[in-house]
Amino acid sequence: SVFNLLGLMTSGALVVVLSAGLHAELGGNRLARIASPLLAVSGISLFMTGIFPCDVGVAEPTASGMLHGFFAAAGTLAIIGAALATGLGMMRDAVWRNYARFSLCVTAVAVALYLPYQFDLFARWEGAVQRMLVLILLVWLEVMSIKLLGRSWAKASSESDRASRGCTEC
Repeated sequence: SVFNLLGLMTSGALVVVLSAGLHAELGGNRLARIASPLLAVSGISLFMTGIFPCDVGVAEPTASGMLHGFFAAAGTLAIIGAALATGLGMMRDAVWRNYARFSLCVTAVAVALYLPYQFDLFARWEGAVQRMLVLILLVWLEVMSIKLLGRSWAKASSESDRASRGCTEC
């Protein structure tokens, strides 16, 4: 479907790109560096959920539906792990401290939503819980993307200023 192609597969590819940016920014911190491959796994999983559509309203799951569920679960766990690794790893970094706290809050809320969803504790509310979980994880991705983009622009501006002054040692 168009949603699978434009929504899931494109988003998955962009999450993989984000993982490379996160690696470049957080590469010096060993714990935070774990976030990058976890984000890549999440992006690949998101891409794969677009290839394998979910089953809607069927009694017997299809192979496609089972693969969709597998990749969705793997991607969700990977992104929760990435938020946790970012939060724990960057807590002492002054530039990232607030984002580390935000990442830990996202982790706590995501786990609180994921466990009841995974174990059908709120079967009547399953769709709502799933969408709240996806929303909180997408917000985390967006916030991290904006932070990385801002850092990238700041570095580019700083390098441009040094070059325009002819400063090679600054």
